[in-house]
Amino acid sequence: MTKVLYAYGDDDYGALQFEQKYKTEEHLALWEKINKSDEDYFEFSDGCYVEAMEFGEVDPEFISFVFDKMVDYDSSKHTNFIIVDD
Repeated sequence: MTKVLYAYGDDDYGALQFEQKYKTEEHLALWEKINKSDEDYFEFSDGCYVEAMEFGEVDPEFISFVFDKMVDYDSSKHTNFIIVDD
């Protein structure tokens, strides 16, 4: 299974703020916390929201393709997804 954190915000740079606050080694713990809660998302005090999602196995080459060819860097500062490693 592929675990994903989906980050976005009320204001600009919601995803970027999340990525700057939470380092890679914290992603799995945060994913598990959100996934176990009764809420669909976790709201941070700065207006950033993060959802925990899980999908079947996703090919890493496909993820690279999406980021390289389809995701606009400026847009990804506002809304983005992070693949969570176990």
